Formats: sequence, structure tokens, C-alpha cells
Amino acid sequence: MSIRIEIDAREIEQALARSPRALVTRLGRAVRRGGAEVAREARAQAPKAFTTLTQSIRSAQGEDVLTAVVAPTVAYGPYVELGTGRFGPGGTASRRMPPTAPLVDWIRRKRITPDEPWMDEEDLAYVIGRSIAARGTPRQPYLRPALRKLSPRVVRLIYEGLQAGIAEATR
Repeated sequence: MSIRIEIDAREIEQALARSPRALVTRLGRAVRRGGAEVAREARAQAPKAFTTLTQSIRSAQGEDVLTAVVAPTVAYGPYVELGTGRFGPGGTASRRMPPTAPLVDWIRRKRITPDEPWMDEEDLAYVIGRSIAARGTPRQPYLRPALRKLSPRVVRLIYEGLQAGIAEATR
């Protein structure tokens, strides 16, 4: 999901002709700030079993100065956002077992105890992992809701940056 703004105005063309650097600089600042605010909101909305995913969400400059990319740096971030297996985009289970060590940590953090007396935390982690491999995990969106919530704010920031850039270029 992205926000794409296209502006066709004579005033902007004139400002670009006079001082393209001023306009691009102001717009770049607005885009960076918008990206940072979306990243902050995504961190607030991300699931918090552990803070690894939350802490990995960053805003970075895209292919050019007027593009910001907000994404987690952990490999499993998209799986949390989109879900896996029958809950995910493909709708079919991957049949791949997740690593058990993070599941054991999660079991300990949530203070989950096995129902069976002969089972320990590692056994329970294996059973949960087998279930995840067979069924998948439900999606827990955090990026799209953050962008949806803040898109009016981002558009306003870009508009203000555009106005500031035009004002600076026409001085």
C-alpha cells in the first residue's frame, strides 16, 4: 500500500524553474517526516509478543528523495502483516516448521503450561510449530493500518512542504 501524489500546477512549474533545489529540499523533508510518523504509528500497532518486530520497523529513503519506505528489517515482518498458510495471501499451508526456540521463549513469556503432565515446554513448542506448519498464522496487520490512519497527515505534510518550497523559490 502506498500514497502517491501527483500535482499538475503552473505555480509549481515556475518554482521548479526558479529554484528546483528549494522545492525538492522542502518536499524531501516533508516526505521523510511523513515516513517517520508512519513508522512510529506502525511500531505502536505492531504485535508485541517480543519487541523484535516493533524495534525493527524503520523509515528509509526510497529510490529518490521524494520517496519514503516504511518496513520492518526482520525477515518475518511480512508474514505477521499478511498471515501465513490458509490465513495468508496464498491460502495454502507451507508445511514448514517454524524454529522452536522462539516458540519456547513465547511459551515462557505467556506463562503457558502444557495440559499433558508428560509434556515440557519444548514438546509444547513442537506441537505449536506443527500446527503453524499445517494451518498457518492469522494476519496481524500493523503497516497498512498505520498508513491508512496517517495518510491524511502525510498528504498535509507534503502540501505544506510544497507551499514552503514554492515560497522559498519565489523569494
